[in-house]
Amino acid sequence: MSKEIALLMDIDGTLTPPRQPLLVEMADALKRLNIPFNVAAGSDRPLVEPQFLQPLWDFGYRRKFEAFVDNGATQLSCDFTEEYKVEEVFKFSFADHLGAEDNNLLLDSLEELDGIEEFKLADNLKVIGNRLTDRGSMINYAPIGRTKVITDEALQNRNDFVSFDKSTGYRKKIMEFLVGKLARVMEEKGLNILYGGETSFDINIRGKDKTLPVMKFLEGDYKKVAFMGDALFDGGNDSVVQDLVDNWDPNETCPVEAIPVKSWEHSIEVFGERGWLG
Repeated sequence: MSKEIALLMDIDGTLTPPRQPLLVEMADALKRLNIPFNVAAGSDRPLVEPQFLQPLWDFGYRRKFEAFVDNGATQLSCDFTEEYKVEEVFKFSFADHLGAEDNNLLLDSLEELDGIEEFKLADNLKVIGNRLTDRGSMINYAPIGRTKVITDEALQNRNDFVSFDKSTGYRKKIMEFLVGKLARVMEEKGLNILYGGETSFDINIRGKDKTLPVMKFLEGDYKKVAFMGDALFDGGNDSVVQDLVDNWDPNETCPVEAIPVKSWEHSIEVFGERGWLG
């Protein structure tokens, strides 16, 4: 395989249907790739394993790759050549970086949302699972909650929330509130608040996000990194990669390409268009 380019991809909505397991059609496409691929997921390991890693092994993928979870801040080395083997290589500590005072301010601000009338959910929506998930290297906040296994009820609740959010701008209003409350921490500590997929918020530290694996590959053996994601739009949890590209030194050729996709099916189309399918 060429060492010229490293392919780095989001998982949810890019390689799988939203919150659904990897399908055999995508697994077969990944087996046919003629360039190295790696993944960078917003979710944590307990979610990524049943959604992507375990199905990829079950569908017969037998190579090595790197998986960056927790929005890129935790690195897992995956060796599927002979057995299902996943080892943690690196994990950034979100709470240590913020310090007790600013970490408590963040948690209090998220808790405050529950008591504000403007942020009450529509009557047809439920909170299923945990609203706040501390992943160690980042925090995910989901107004309707998040479960490790998505049931039919939770999936319907999710779909109803997506419609509610699109029609009311619900998450945009929460984003504005949080940015206002946490402006100082964002300035001083590099706190970053992003839309996580279709239903939540990913809260992390700038540089300890999906740009981290991008820079790791550039500092290694690769001359170029191609990143594929469905959330490269402003505020999406892939947008930090687009920002990296947009703010690259204009006097240099940027070695990073951000490729927006709309779905896992679209991703396979891109593989073919780029000549990446052997």
